[in-house]
Amino acid sequence: MKRPPELNAYLDVHQRAALAAPAAQAHGLPGACYGNDFYALEQRDLFPRTWAAIAFGADVPEPGDLYPTELAGHPLVVVRQNDASIRVFSNICRHRGMTVVSAHCSKARQLTCPWHAWTYELDGRLRATPRLGGERTHEAEGFEKSQLGLKEVRCAVWHDLVLVNLDGQATAFETHIAPLEALFEGIDLAGLRPGGQWEGIYPGNWKTAIEGAVEDYHLPMGHPQLCQGVKSRPVHIDFAGRCFASTRSVIEFFEPSVLAASMAGFPQMRAVPEKAEHNYVVNLFPTAVMTVDRLGWFLGIWTPNGAALTRIRFRYYAPAEAFGTAELDSQRQRFMVGLAEVVMQDHDFVTGVQRNVLARDAAGIDTRFSPYWERAVLHFQRMVIDVMSDSTGG
Repeated sequence: MKRPPELNAYLDVHQRAALAAPAAQAHGLPGACYGNDFYALEQRDLFPRTWAAIAFGADVPEPGDLYPTELAGHPLVVVRQNDASIRVFSNICRHRGMTVVSAHCSKARQLTCPWHAWTYELDGRLRATPRLGGERTHEAEGFEKSQLGLKEVRCAVWHDLVLVNLDGQATAFETHIAPLEALFEGIDLAGLRPGGQWEGIYPGNWKTAIEGAVEDYHLPMGHPQLCQGVKSRPVHIDFAGRCFASTRSVIEFFEPSVLAASMAGFPQMRAVPEKAEHNYVVNLFPTAVMTVDRLGWFLGIWTPNGAALTRIRFRYYAPAEAFGTAELDSQRQRFMVGLAEVVMQDHDFVTGVQRNVLARDAAGIDTRFSPYWERAVLHFQRMVIDVMSDSTGG
């Protein structure tokens, strides 16, 4: 495999200084940072070094449930254990490298490679090697099965989000997530229940997809339905280290409010008064995007599948009181459909940006930021470079 160029080949000292400048003067990442070669560098120097979201706990609700996924080309399988904990393994057989689990599976007793039937316990231990030593001989002298379990990947579960650290060197997850816990302190995320799911595809780079998700600047042009009845939308930008970047707003409506009408009779998210009216859009770096507001929690995973394709999956979590009647079920479905519509309205923007990533470098065009609306985008780009610049991860 061709070794990707080092980071300095994409950002020289002047470009790094421009990225570090105040938002009104800052220049964004060069277009080459959204192309194939840079993606190969991210596979080596970004995704393995930090905590990255890969799945939901709701993907594996019962012991023995298996969910195959990947993180930027790293094949993984999420496994619900018999004690209800979650573990993650490389989805690669220790025999000849075959994919062990190719489809979502419920209540499995074991993981069996389809090629030669090497079989693993739910905890990854190699259990059986059929015909290893002959037609009716399943053992072989000198062959140490105890050393050949599935390779386990360091993982953590935060609420219903499953995250991994591929290189095992990132800071303790409790320390890593503490700034986001502080942002959401006083909001009852633990009292929510899964209420629906959706997935789709963006034909563009994962960074472009996330950058569009964490700014409100384009709402009047890209999502006019979100602006109906809105009188003002003052925003605050929150970010912390290599953990997250967030746009937070408190929306003032004309009367009557379109949003208020859609929420009529729907149980509200429980939160302390000073946070009850806030609307958050957060990137939990690098791959999770979430919104938190009075309707509940939309928790998404933006999975890169190459330099120019991003798989989007999100689940909706609503207050426990928002279940049990046909009307509540209908409202939850409407909220899901509404968010899916918003997400896919960005499809053309992501496509248009991806089309120009190399052309803009050739034309000498640097991207810029609104210092009011887009400081979360700027911080996201800085997180990319910070993690890739630091061999210790973070």
